[in-house]
Amino acid sequence: MEELKKYLSELEHNLSCVNDQSEGRVRFNMLEIQSWINDMNKIILQTHKEQS
Repeated sequence: MEELKKYLSELEHNLSCVNDQSEGRVRFNMLEIQSWINDMNKIILQTHKEQS
C-alpha cells in the first residue's frame, strides 16, 4: 500500500508540472500517461495478491 501511495503522489506531482509552464515542462503525451496507468495497475494487483 505504501508503494502505491508513493506512486500516486509522484504521479500527482508530475501531472501538476504539466500545467506549470514555469518549470519549462512540455505536456505529457498519452503514451506516457498510459504507461503510468499500467504501472499503477501492476502495483494494485501486486498489493492485492499480497493481502489475500
